[in-house]
Amino acid sequence: MLNQSILNNILSKIVIRLCVLSAFCLIFASCSFSSTSKAQNNNEPNNYNSEEFPPNNMGGAITITNDSTKKFQSDTFKINSGCVIKYIDLKHLKNNIDSSKQNTLIHFWTTMDSGKTDFSKWIEIKKLNNFNTIIISVDIGSSDQIDLLRRYLTAKGFIDTSYIIYEKYENGWAAFSEMKSHKKLMSFIHSVDTSYSKIQIPYTIAINKNNEVVYRKSGEIDIKEIAELNEKINKQNLPSLGLAFKGSKDSDTFEKSEDKEDIEKLKEEISQYLSFAGGINTDEFKNLVISDSICKTTILTTKDLKNILKQNKGKKILMHIWGIWCPTTALGILDIKKLIPTDSSYKLLLISADMKTDAQIDLIRKYLYKNGINIPIYIIDNEFKSIDDMPKFAKFKHVIKFINVFDKDYDQTALPYTAILDENSNIIYKRVLEVQVEDLSPVEIETLNDEVNKKYGTMEVEKIKEILKQK
Repeated sequence: MLNQSILNNILSKIVIRLCVLSAFCLIFASCSFSSTSKAQNNNEPNNYNSEEFPPNNMGGAITITNDSTKKFQSDTFKINSGCVIKYIDLKHLKNNIDSSKQNTLIHFWTTMDSGKTDFSKWIEIKKLNNFNTIIISVDIGSSDQIDLLRRYLTAKGFIDTSYIIYEKYENGWAAFSEMKSHKKLMSFIHSVDTSYSKIQIPYTIAINKNNEVVYRKSGEIDIKEIAELNEKINKQNLPSLGLAFKGSKDSDTFEKSEDKEDIEKLKEEISQYLSFAGGINTDEFKNLVISDSICKTTILTTKDLKNILKQNKGKKILMHIWGIWCPTTALGILDIKKLIPTDSSYKLLLISADMKTDAQIDLIRKYLYKNGINIPIYIIDNEFKSIDDMPKFAKFKHVIKFINVFDKDYDQTALPYTAILDENSNIIYKRVLEVQVEDLSPVEIETLNDEVNKKYGTMEVEKIKEILKQK
């Protein structure tokens, strides 16, 4: 049985990892997400946290990929130990430039945008040795994302030290907001080059020894142009385009100008598309269109459940409570096909404990329909419609309150839950996920996960059928 402290630990490592990231998928259609960190497979650190750069609250959970980088999540793509990515902020970037006593070339790039960086060119540029060359990724700086970038760069042959912008996110919503608005990214680059006022990635600037910006270019760079650039700078053949880091004092300008109404509007917009898919591949649902009559959905309050029990008095009720936000909570769900009643001898209630967002409900319906299940479904009524609600959602109070209507002893925070109620609403069969994970090592937890998957991967179909037949 999962107690609350252990649940929070597991959720932070597994559920949040799988579920929050799936939410990104619906907001950024071109992105997909990994649920496991590969750093241990390479025996290389993927985290450069220090006293100056404390661990990000988002941990290692976020891995954002697009079509061009998705394959690099595979273990077949190894990390070269020379491919290092370090965190950097404005202070450390300024110190780097000041201490180099060279002309500096800064290149901002990302895997999350349509603009591509040709790293074969930057390998050649680094060989020129004319510049203090700084390569900075503007991706989300989670440890898992750093791991992905190192795989990507290793595969591209860029075996060198580069950087990623360090940001501290208080919660998932903060990361959502940043990904949507790019305000921190805009503020960071604007602080280096005040002419940067709209999203232009890749973006390259050259700074001379007097801390003046003398070159800037968005998009792909030309090696020959860069090769000649240093000589032109030294001969002072390039005019100053502005003082570098002049905007550092105004680095929060974009943040301060943010309108509160825009924040609420953005939050509402994101919530509309918020969905948690666990380990389920959502790509197959992208072009699936189903009518409202398929897997018709009803929101159930505790009062509604009491009414259903009252209306079906004298009849057995098979109840299965599950969720799609996590692979564990969805275990065995497809076996429900074998338990759909063919007559009125018993009532089947297929009930989801997921968040009550339009996107989540749509995903549940499509998932069931895609797997040959087309029956009325129910969603436990809840107030959770935002990423900010995850901590409260994880406490499962809405699920406990709901199940307590017919099972007074239920006080757990684990699903799936299957029960058969007799003609008087008494429980005559119950199966709920019960595991003890206190004081287990990560390896033991992984082993336990395997055991849970084997045990609960299927429903006890024959046993359930037999009980339902009994008079």
